[in-house]
Amino acid sequence: MFSNVAYEEAILISVDLYQTIEKNSFLPNVATKEDIKELRSEIIQLRVETSQLGNEIHSNFKWTIGVVLTICGATVIPILLRLIGAI
Repeated sequence: MFSNVAYEEAILISVDLYQTIEKNSFLPNVATKEDIKELRSEIIQLRVETSQLGNEIHSNFKWTIGVVLTICGATVIPILLRLIGAI
């Protein structure tokens, strides 16, 4: 089927192809100093955004509690006072 020379060439080509694929698969996994600096700046930016979101959530929570207390003060408490006969 194959001669010894053709068989050996096929093996060498497959080994070369394997080494090329192996080298190319490792290259994208190596980060440069610029990549690391960029990732650090993105992490800092995400921390700032997370902090801002936390502040917004806290503010929204305070507004929600204020609205609930206002509704209770304006409606529920007078109804309860009428039911017990205080008003």
